[in-house]
Amino acid sequence: MSDNSNPYDPQHPTFPWNEQPDVDDVWDDPEPVVPLMPPPAVPQPPAGGVAPPARPAQPPYGTAPGQRPAYEPPFGGSAYRPPSGAYTPPSGAYAGYGAQAPGAGGAPYGSSVYPGYGYRGPASYGSGHPSGAPVPYGHAPAQAAQGSKGMAVTALVLSIVGAVTSLVLVGVPLAIVALILGIVALARRLNGKGMSIAAVIISSISLLWGVFVLLMFIFVGSLAGGLGYVDTLSSSSYYSTYADEDELAAMQGDVSLAEYAVSGRSAIPQYLVLIDNASADTMYPDITLTVNAIDADGEIIDTRTEFGDIYPGTNAFTGDFVVDSELVANVTVDVDGMIMQEPVSVPGGNPVSVSAVEVSVDRGEASATGTVENASDDLVSSVDVVVIERDAAGTITSYGTANVASITAHGAEPFTTVFPSSDTAPAPLTYDAEALASY
Repeated sequence: MSDNSNPYDPQHPTFPWNEQPDVDDVWDDPEPVVPLMPPPAVPQPPAGGVAPPARPAQPPYGTAPGQRPAYEPPFGGSAYRPPSGAYTPPSGAYAGYGAQAPGAGGAPYGSSVYPGYGYRGPASYGSGHPSGAPVPYGHAPAQAAQGSKGMAVTALVLSIVGAVTSLVLVGVPLAIVALILGIVALARRLNGKGMSIAAVIISSISLLWGVFVLLMFIFVGSLAGGLGYVDTLSSSSYYSTYADEDELAAMQGDVSLAEYAVSGRSAIPQYLVLIDNASADTMYPDITLTVNAIDADGEIIDTRTEFGDIYPGTNAFTGDFVVDSELVANVTVDVDGMIMQEPVSVPGGNPVSVSAVEVSVDRGEASATGTVENASDDLVSSVDVVVIERDAAGTITSYGTANVASITAHGAEPFTTVFPSSDTAPAPLTYDAEALASY
């Protein structure tokens, strides 16, 4: 039941809803359909005439006249083109990266003109190529080979000839010239780089080989008594003092092995050989002695070489073997005069002698002292002294060695040596001493 006296009653005639017109609800209506319109037709010039140019659009903000816009027109539209009569930058002026200045032939960035800097650079930034082509940033410009291949070919030919003839030392100068030419060709970047490198390698090997052959000739020539190739290389007096065949034959007849002894008291067996020179007044300088250790079967089991001067009388030489002393049944000595100089006349014999030798033995050890005298007018250096112990039968039972650094002319120096003594050998023990002086 409605209450007409209540204005808020929906049935009351003054209720606002009853006074509103009937408005359709837009949210319930369907979406309107917009018809598709065809694109506007491109205007065509009238027949028989040219249409006036349309006013070009303004360039984007911040774009100077004559400068390419910083964007590409969308949907395939045409780019901005300056109208006729617009400002044109002068020839050679900066026209943007990669742009072409009218009349400048399209000079790129970094070309001959830098506006505002006053710098005229090379054809392109960082370019050093002769053709003017740009070189990538950070790369050194490559220099093309120049000149002919004449120097490289010459160096290669000389190096090959030098290598072939280096065996007889004739090719050494050729190898030197080839090496110099090859290095110069590489330094100047001339054509024929491969041949220059080959010439340098071949000539270097030839030089090394030539030096080796030269040293071998000198060594073999010295062993041959100066009768070899060495004599052709030097005219000094040294090479003219080698002994001749007659002098070598005389030495072979005078020099021989007198005695030997092998001591087995140490881990390394030691030997003593006494060489006798039958000549009374001739010294043979620079004699080569080959000391051979012989076993019970007569086979050579070790060999050592000694060098020295052989004075008249007895000369003592000592050394070491590397085999067990029990295996040594005999010792032989080969006397060789391949490097012997001319014999020297020594009327007084060996100028160095040993005197005042005193030996004391205590508990299997002998201690010997004495004096070494120099009777010559010259200083003698590195004098070896050998004190030899013998038993009652005269057999060598032990020995000791000492060295005196130098003795002045007509001077004397003391020496001392200690060595094992064979105190169990038949008595009495005797001692004698020998000195070997270098000529």
